[in-house]
Amino acid sequence: MSEPDPYKLLGVSEDTPFEEIQDAKSRLLEQYGDNERQVQLIEEAYDMVLMQRFRMRKEGKIKVPEGIRYAESAIPARPVKTPTKVPKAWEKWVERPTLQELGLPTAVFAGFWVLTVGFSALSVTMPLALLVALYLLYKKNNRFGRSLAFVFGGWLIASVLAYYALPRELASSVGTGLMFLALWAVSSFTK
Repeated sequence: MSEPDPYKLLGVSEDTPFEEIQDAKSRLLEQYGDNERQVQLIEEAYDMVLMQRFRMRKEGKIKVPEGIRYAESAIPARPVKTPTKVPKAWEKWVERPTLQELGLPTAVFAGFWVLTVGFSALSVTMPLALLVALYLLYKKNNRFGRSLAFVFGGWLIASVLAYYALPRELASSVGTGLMFLALWAVSSFTK
């Protein structure tokens, strides 16, 4: 028993462009979608044509279009920049959050800063900011002592910097912003 001609099964001739063969295959699969046996025959015929065209192309019997590049002459890909890694010694203390994870802390601490600058509510917002930072960090690591140390350590460092590094007229507004920034960084980037 001879094998059926794959071109006849697909309803195309041997000199039909490959794109038309693909279209014929798609049309036939759509037409015979219910008939499993016919779908299998169409797929096999398409595979046979594909392999035959590949062999002919390797032998130089089919002209390859100008726009197609071979692997040997492909343009080398640009190296992908890998994100910088956290130093090995810091891995157990520092993490790289996703943008989604940064959303809530950013909104909360920006809101506290706006309330402080706009309404002079530092006596209310700073304790709340400390509690929120403590909560966010504790929620991530489930270690109260570590969370407390990081939050108050970050706040203390920012406070000292604001007091000693900034001129007196800027210490209040910029210093407060620096403290909120430190609380945001601690609650977002530490473990």
